[in-house]
Amino acid sequence: MLIPHPRHFPITAADAERILRAHGLGGLDSAQWATRGLNNPTLLVNDRYAIRIDGLEWEGRSRFYGEKIAYDLLHQHGIPAPQALVVDDSRSLVPYDYLLMTQIPGTPLIEAWPTLTPAQQERVARQAGAYLARMHNIPVAGY
Repeated sequence: MLIPHPRHFPITAADAERILRAHGLGGLDSAQWATRGLNNPTLLVNDRYAIRIDGLEWEGRSRFYGEKIAYDLLHQHGIPAPQALVVDDSRSLVPYDYLLMTQIPGTPLIEAWPTLTPAQQERVARQAGAYLARMHNIPVAGY
């Protein structure tokens, strides 16, 4: 079964299940594409995991290694972020590099923002600003 994507990304349910099983995460119960991310589409699976696919056909070392480092650093500093489980650029399971990570439950802020009251928007903006300030204080070797 092909999982329809706006850019007609050819990832099948069998591909997603192969990824899950290869990493000891069981079988596929549900899958849907996230509403954002056309260049690096994200397949949400089993309401628990996200598989980000590199849709840019990048040559060389996968860009997802840097993302995994960033997510790991966020976790080390107590900033909410998905847990990056696997970066696979072998293209042995699917013909794309992918990043397998946990899925954070909820609605993306960009989608929820219009439904929030002004007081909620201010509270969320202040919290986001506090997280951003903490991110700026994370030392990263080489930068």
